[in-house]
Amino acid sequence: MKAIKKSIGIITAAALALSLTACNQPTTVTFDTDRPWHDGAASYEKLDYSVAVYDTSNGASDDKRILIADGALSYVLQENTRAAGAAIFSELGMDFSVTYNAQAAEANRGKTDTITSKVEFHNDSLASSKMTKTVTLADRDGAKNNSYTVSADYFGEHKATRDMNGKTKTMNIPQSTFCDNEMMIYLARATKIGKGSKTNFYLCNIFDSFLSGELTNYTMLASADDEFKNVKLGKWIEPLVVTEEEKDDGKDEEKNEEQETTQADEPVSDFYELPCYRVNINISADKHGPPYCVYYSSKDIKSDGKTHKKVPVKITYAEYTGTHQVRITEYTLTSLAFEKA
Repeated sequence: MKAIKKSIGIITAAALALSLTACNQPTTVTFDTDRPWHDGAASYEKLDYSVAVYDTSNGASDDKRILIADGALSYVLQENTRAAGAAIFSELGMDFSVTYNAQAAEANRGKTDTITSKVEFHNDSLASSKMTKTVTLADRDGAKNNSYTVSADYFGEHKATRDMNGKTKTMNIPQSTFCDNEMMIYLARATKIGKGSKTNFYLCNIFDSFLSGELTNYTMLASADDEFKNVKLGKWIEPLVVTEEEKDDGKDEEKNEEQETTQADEPVSDFYELPCYRVNINISADKHGPPYCVYYSSKDIKSDGKTHKKVPVKITYAEYTGTHQVRITEYTLTSLAFEKA
């Protein structure tokens, strides 16, 4: 992570928070028989998050945090978007933006940074076939703008491309099985997560590969806590959570068919606590940075008459100077939909 930060200069922790790794074929992994987002012939899932970036240099407690930026993140997953012979592919898109407020460092105030990405992957193996990602940074006085676009064709040309600072670089990709970095959270979600579970993936980071001039390999470890952790969400999600009684008798379909999936306009104090698997995602790099903490719902979520499992409802990433935490970025689920509008 530190190597990436030096390379792209002013890009923030928030903009980096979803740019950890690209990955090769998993080494020790057991996927669920049915994908947690699969609900029919061509499933759909849209997850929307609020983004909050806090300065925690005065302490990590809520009363000492200073909000320096906020924004939005969304994931859209669509199954069966392309067929190539017997192979069926799906697509995962991501849109992210964050804007800095008056509490941020002067160079960042009023600035907006964005990330968009799209990755196509094989339905069965989750191996990536194509990827494109664009990081757009606002201009800062006295700083070089290191916005960039990267793309990869894993199954066709076996080639990666990076456009940055007006220069284009290309790199050959070995003919192997790869999973792209934009699928990191969904890869961990598709494994058999349980209390204390651990899963390893063999990773290849395309962006780091351009920095080093050669293919860079890592191992990603996704490890779940031994106990559930509760996450506070808006009351909007409560009627969408499938209870044990509903799972047993299967009578919840009519009840949830007309549920609204957008965030309700409710007081901040009005929340619902959802028990989750907290999964720490680490990589085995020399300068890997702290882990990402992803909270996956332990209960099924039902909306639009469809049920999805292990929905990532919160993501956090902390930055440190030595052992002192100085910044934390949080992504909290605000709405979802399992039917395309």
